[in-house]
Amino acid sequence: MIHYENKLDLPQEEVLALYESIGWKFYTKDPAALLAGIKNSLAVVTAWEGDRLVGLIRAVGDGHTVLLIQDLLVDPAFQSRGIAFRLMTKVLALYAEVPQIFLATPSDRGAVKFYESCGFRETNPTDEFQVVKLIHHR
Repeated sequence: MIHYENKLDLPQEEVLALYESIGWKFYTKDPAALLAGIKNSLAVVTAWEGDRLVGLIRAVGDGHTVLLIQDLLVDPAFQSRGIAFRLMTKVLALYAEVPQIFLATPSDRGAVKFYESCGFRETNPTDEFQVVKLIHHR
């Protein structure tokens, strides 16, 4: 059973294993920098199966007027179970009053469709990345 936690202090071994599981090895080249980045985030919502970190989402910004979703990752062995959607839902609930929430995603139609299902919409596509912005309707 998957459980979710909001925590900035994560075990290095679990963080490195998760980032490496999806091939984000450029982050794991400097574990101290990765852990410092996580600890200095506004929020980190994590998904766990027992003691194993299987998913993570990071939010950075000022938390009042602007927010950036920096990372959203789920171990490939746990994908297609709704974990990424739940992580996104939980972090967005923490910042429901923030009027501008951004993320950048590769120009992969599947990724864009996922973020659209979370309430984001495409703005200003570029050659390599698309900026996706959440519009809050009050």
